[in-house]
Amino acid sequence: ATTEIYTLSLHDALPICVMRVLALVAIGALASCVASGDRISYVEYEGYSGADLAEAITHGPIPVRVFGAPSSGVTSEAAAVQIASAMAGANFGPVTEYVAYTTAPKAGYTMVVRFGDGAPSDRLCGEAVAASAGTDYGTAFCKDGQALSYLDGNVGTSSIYTPAFRVAMASAANELLPIENPEFVGCDNNRLC
Repeated sequence: ATTEIYTLSLHDALPICVMRVLALVAIGALASCVASGDRISYVEYEGYSGADLAEAITHGPIPVRVFGAPSSGVTSEAAAVQIASAMAGANFGPVTEYVAYTTAPKAGYTMVVRFGDGAPSDRLCGEAVAASAGTDYGTAFCKDGQALSYLDGNVGTSSIYTPAFRVAMASAANELLPIENPEFVGCDNNRLC
């Protein structure tokens, strides 16, 4: 009997190594989401189109307006800064930047986040929104006072400075701003046309 010896060149071994690293990163990311307790319970895309996102980013960063906070010791302004940072670049498609809301946006696009009990997610785009402290939240991507897409969820933590909070807010941005509206079924059925 003969014994065959196989050798792998670096060229052959590198893809195996890269795939293992990517698999470990994906498992770690999934484990952190599960461990953090964040969850999105409902998403709606009433008037959203990928064209809205494209239009919004041509006018600069999307303002993030926050009502309430995950805990009573956190201001809405501090939460807005952390949320804008967490959402930056989180969605697929064009790189999207965010900034804490200070004045009405030029193009009318805003991301609104409400914590605790308060206004339903589809009604977050008005001037004043009822909110409180709590880890439940609603988020809406708005244009001129109308919700284009919105969701409800739970951040899984009361601290705005944790990786779990960042993951929850990045997930919200990713869900609210897909490349195209996942509910669009085509103009033949007259849905969203």
